[in-house]
Amino acid sequence: MATFSDLTPRPLRNELTPNYNAEKLGRLLRQVRWVTRISVALSSAATEDDIFSVLVSGLLSPMGLSYTRTMLFVLDHTNRVARGRFSCGYDSPEQMTALKEDLERDANYLEARRQQLFQMALENNSDAIRELQLLNMGSQWVSVFQQLSDDNENSQRIARLQFPLCPAESPGADCAFFETMERLQNPLLLTAERREQLLIPKELEELLAPVCAVVPLRVKKHVKAILILDRSLLNEPIDDDDMEALDWYATQGSLALQNNELIHDLERAYEELKAVDTLKSNFLSILSHELRTPLTAITGFVELILHDKVGPINESQRMLLTRVSKNTGHLNNMVNDLIEIAEIESEGMTDINLGPIDPLLTLSSTLPKLEYRRRDYTVDVHPIFVNNLSVPHIICDERALERIFFHLLDNAVKFSPPNTPVRVEFELFDDAHLAITVCDKGKGIPPDKVQRIFDEFYQVDNTLTRSHEGLGLGLTVTKFLVQATKGEIRVNSIEDEGSRFTLLYPVAKLEVPNPYAGA
Repeated sequence: MATFSDLTPRPLRNELTPNYNAEKLGRLLRQVRWVTRISVALSSAATEDDIFSVLVSGLLSPMGLSYTRTMLFVLDHTNRVARGRFSCGYDSPEQMTALKEDLERDANYLEARRQQLFQMALENNSDAIRELQLLNMGSQWVSVFQQLSDDNENSQRIARLQFPLCPAESPGADCAFFETMERLQNPLLLTAERREQLLIPKELEELLAPVCAVVPLRVKKHVKAILILDRSLLNEPIDDDDMEALDWYATQGSLALQNNELIHDLERAYEELKAVDTLKSNFLSILSHELRTPLTAITGFVELILHDKVGPINESQRMLLTRVSKNTGHLNNMVNDLIEIAEIESEGMTDINLGPIDPLLTLSSTLPKLEYRRRDYTVDVHPIFVNNLSVPHIICDERALERIFFHLLDNAVKFSPPNTPVRVEFELFDDAHLAITVCDKGKGIPPDKVQRIFDEFYQVDNTLTRSHEGLGLGLTVTKFLVQATKGEIRVNSIEDEGSRFTLLYPVAKLEVPNPYAGA
């Protein structure tokens, strides 16, 4: 099979120089040029139709392979038929000569402009560099398809043709040709002898030139399409060098089509994942809202009973109801996390209002909501002011920061050993940012799992026997809230020593009121 290196000139050694006459060198240089044009054009083709257009243009262009007519058939393996797509080509040698002159004129202009831009680019002219990049791509595009693909009688006849693809075990005369094409591995020259053996359908036979070539375009394990081409208007033969070039051509076209299929498969998989993700978000939203109503009722009734609002209870009953109250609290927090995640994923952070807030005041309002957790784990939370810092206001959203504090402190308390403090350190990161660090003395996070702790439903300890409850959503919510409030979160953790979660927020520049104003 031909490769790119097969079509490029080899070094001219002294002993080989006599074999390289001007005609051979000229042919090799032309091959290098059209190889480059076709490679660049195929790499920029975005759709299957674009790929077919480029391939047909390269076959017909006088600056390409110089064939005079090309027909395209697409093989539909699902419905087992070969469908005619289009037929393109020249009506006369004069038309081909005129197009060649137009292409050469355009190529000369583009080359002159490229040289001009290159000199400007050497002087670091950004506009020239940008135009040079576009020109280098555009000037390589082999495009005769637009001029030669207008509706014509042959193209209309081809578009109406449809032939069955017979199973290999029961071939028939009406589909023997395309059954053979379906198994074709390399370009095939249709000589008179081969045409008799292949039993070409009459409707197709009438459109073929006396000598033509068939180029298969394979993807994965089957032929996607076949190109049938000839040089009938030029009365030139298709020789071994031409077949070698077509072999390379078929490989490049097949790769382009296969890459295009892979891209479409990825796009389809991405859309399916998005649909599943939307379904998941909707399910979580409905489920969590449906759970919240009975949970609220349970919590309220338990509190009424615990506070003796419906009559006295004994100590055993109080102990059991206290456990119910504690566990409904845990369940309520998980439901809130589910609702928060579902709302963020479906609606985004729509209620964020950034402005100056006091982080100490927000921390103070958060701590009572952690009392049940802190009391169960006998862990105290201590604010620390590094270098006796007078904590400044920051630019954030108060409700969002409260939720961030809650999730970070809830995790820190939950994973801390009993009777160990959790520290909340306030320190100026630089002149413009405040660093708020939540520190614990827990087990820490393994280095290979640090990057995943913000993923939804991820647990560092994901075994069924883990000692800490939760859905693994707290840090996911935290990440969304930090991003929505234009902050930054950093993690530093050492196994068996603890973790540090640091928040960075810009310091708010508050105007100091003038006590003498209005005096």
